[in-house]
Amino acid sequence: MSKKTSFYVWTILFALIGPWLITSVSADVPAVLEISKEIQGTNTILNLKIRHNNPSQSHYVDTIEAQVDDKLIRVDLTPQNEATFTYKIDLGQIDQNALVKVRANCNLHGWSLWAVLEATTSTTTTTIVPSTQIPPATVNMIVQIVLGAAIVAGAIFATKKRFKQHHILMVTATAVNGVSILLAMVPSTLNLIAQSTKTLGTLTLLFIPHMVTGILTMSLAIFIILKKPRKLKKWMRILFILWISSLALGTLIYITIY
Repeated sequence: MSKKTSFYVWTILFALIGPWLITSVSADVPAVLEISKEIQGTNTILNLKIRHNNPSQSHYVDTIEAQVDDKLIRVDLTPQNEATFTYKIDLGQIDQNALVKVRANCNLHGWSLWAVLEATTSTTTTTIVPSTQIPPATVNMIVQIVLGAAIVAGAIFATKKRFKQHHILMVTATAVNGVSILLAMVPSTLNLIAQSTKTLGTLTLLFIPHMVTGILTMSLAIFIILKKPRKLKKWMRILFILWISSLALGTLIYITIY
């Protein structure tokens, strides 16, 4: 392995593995663990037990939905302090034989699976298996890691003068990254801004450099693909450094938030 190839390999390994050694990551959608029903006067009250890991002011269960036959009740919540918490929902007057379904929404990771309570008696408790759905943020993180590996492979192709394979790989990686930015990163960032201005205050040192390097990376990649400038090797090295830097910062943001 040449010195240049070794440089690329060690750079990507440091960017991908280094942040994960700093701290562990635990991110998931909520899970409705238990539902119990009680009668107060003429109204039916649902007692819920919900699990949601690593709650914070910017990462919490923001909505609960309860569906009784065709009737949907939606409740907005404030940030929680505990990973497992309880909540009561007043369903009003309902048919005691109605099918009741409940789900909870994480403001970052999305909805849990529906937890179903077949309400045939005045007080019933059921335990629900926690959801194993992969959060969208985790899917995007996996995609970015794969793209990082593709960039290293492209760099290796270039050093071996396999320019056709290098070009195909770089064009594909740029296209996939663009789709990922539009479908995952932009909505996630806008959601964080809408949820809490405090989030940006605590993560400014990561968010701003990540956005800047991300914009520069995509702009330079498109420029290289379309224009094929002189001193291409120099521009490709700059692109490699920008891409890996953006990936490392994005990984740190993922760890910090989730």
